[in-house]
Amino acid sequence: MKNVIIEASIETLKKQIRLKPNHAQYHFDLGCLYNEAGQYQEAIKCFTRTIQLHPDWTACHLNLGVIYRKLGDHQKEIESFKEAVRLMPREEEAHRGLGNAYRDAGEYQKAIDSYERAALLKPNSAYIYDGLGRCYFEIRDYHKAAESYREFIRLEPGHAGASYALGCVYDIAGDKTKAAENYREAIRLDPGEVNAHYNLGLILSHLEQYPEALEQFERALRLDPGRAAAHNCLGHTHLQMDELEEAIECFEAAICLDPNLTSAHYNLGVAYEDMDELDKAIACYKEALRIDPNYEYARAGLNKLEKPPA
Repeated sequence: MKNVIIEASIETLKKQIRLKPNHAQYHFDLGCLYNEAGQYQEAIKCFTRTIQLHPDWTACHLNLGVIYRKLGDHQKEIESFKEAVRLMPREEEAHRGLGNAYRDAGEYQKAIDSYERAALLKPNSAYIYDGLGRCYFEIRDYHKAAESYREFIRLEPGHAGASYALGCVYDIAGDKTKAAENYREAIRLDPGEVNAHYNLGLILSHLEQYPEALEQFERALRLDPGRAAAHNCLGHTHLQMDELEEAIECFEAAICLDPNLTSAHYNLGVAYEDMDELDKAIACYKEALRIDPNYEYARAGLNKLEKPPA
């Protein structure tokens, strides 16, 4: 029903434009409708025409920036938001949009500069700090990334994605305790946050808290059954608990989903070796090395089991 209404409104505006071709508002409204309908090239034409008729129509530049972002044209995205900033130098949305554009293009320092200008104009805009956190994470300034996400959470409490992101920052910075705390908070806020379950499982497995690690990997797989890495990690946890048959089942599931997952072939070889099925173990180590000739764990396993030539 919504699409029918949009299409009818589009036809009405097109008729009005035929009667008044230089009416900027009609072109702008038609662009908004095309944008809402996902007809982005048509929307671009309408907003561009609006700008020709009314060059200082800032909303057109903002809308064009958003559309170019959806289309992945980061250079035009940057140009659109730069023009919006020129027209509205004290508008937080324009600076934040430019920050997003620079971040999309991988120009992280320019993005940070734009976000910081946006924060001066509107300090309580939470999503500025999300952008800052992402940029600082990319340039490996984990201290400032954590600061940014903590500010995001202060301004937008209860945001599962922010808690997950903060967990990732602590995780890669090596603070597993704080990482686990934030993954747990993300899960509390959104039990369907599959990546938080998976990453928490990795930490718990590393800490040798295997039963709880199993639980987290199993929850991740209930949410995303096709995640080969989670099957592999679940199997590795079973392996650490000497539950070899369960481990083998998991490794085989991982390989079925991703035949080139080298670590799953290696882990399957370890499980077979522990079961004293050495021919199968050798075959698994060889397959791991076929996929990645530099996989040293598989090389060591194979060298241990293969008899030297006579």
